Amino acid sequence: MNDSFAIYNLGRIPWWQTQAVYTALALLARSAVVFCEPDRPFYCLGYHQNAAELLDQEYCETKQIPVIQRQLGGGLVYLHPGQFFYQVIMPRTSRFFTLNRAAFYRRFLVPVTLALQDLGIPAVYQPIADICLAGRKISGNGAGEIGPAVVISGNVLARFDAPGFLAGLRCHSPLWTQVIGEEVRRLVGPPDGLNLDYAQVVTAIGRRYAEVLGDLVPAAIDAELAAKLDEVGRSMQTWSRPAGQQTTGRRRIGSFKITEAVHVDYLSTCRSGLWWEVVGVRQHESYTRIVVGKGGYC
Repeated sequence: MNDSFAIYNLGRIPWWQTQAVYTALALLARSAVVFCEPDRPFYCLGYHQNAAELLDQEYCETKQIPVIQRQLGGGLVYLHPGQFFYQVIMPRTSRFFTLNRAAFYRRFLVPVTLALQDLGIPAVYQPIADICLAGRKISGNGAGEIGPAVVISGNVLARFDAPGFLAGLRCHSPLWTQVIGEEVRRLVGPPDGLNLDYAQVVTAIGRRYAEVLGDLVPAAIDAELAAKLDEVGRSMQTWSRPAGQQTTGRRRIGSFKITEAVHVDYLSTCRSGLWWEVVGVRQHESYTRIVVGKGGYC
């Protein structure tokens, strides 16, 4: 790969392709910027997550909500139309890549923030990997290595279906799931919906990325990329990764990321013959809320 970037403006495409396309491009060693939007809602697990620990799989099957596992890390997300994806793929040897994680995210997220500001949206970059509006996350991002390449992938939440996301969520306990839901409704998605459309967003981001990467060369999906897309898509169906949460004897712990700054932590343990659950809302390294629940005998 070299530092000349192709741009694939794919529009609304089959849901699974939104996650397979950057993987396919990385495996083919192509430098690219991709814009796309999913054609239907689906859950997307991070590379190290386990679907059985986070999702009500019976609900997903009944409602026919697809579940896929991406090749990048990070947490569970719920993706649907009205979320506009931007993805940048480059070689590890690219002059645009740095091992300084904070600097790498800043290089590619500040242009997105500026693009939203160009559209009249007073967005703010929140290191390392969020873009916020009025204290709410309107863009979540992740990055990682795939084959010979490095990928950063994110989305602009012109809208976010919080009830849809929460309906299929199932963590260790109803208490943990309840607190996660409260924090998601409080902190994720635009305050009242963003009056943006796909064409506006990708044009603005493309202009800002061109200032960083140089001229972006328009490209279309060719036969080689189409074949690799199908191959990757078949391999990305949900499978069992090692548990993201830890269980040690009668202790179970876990953490669910809401934004870069806020996590909902969980602990259950047996004390004095009773099960106790503790759910804490952690902002940076300090707890702003603690909820304690008492279960049955143990």
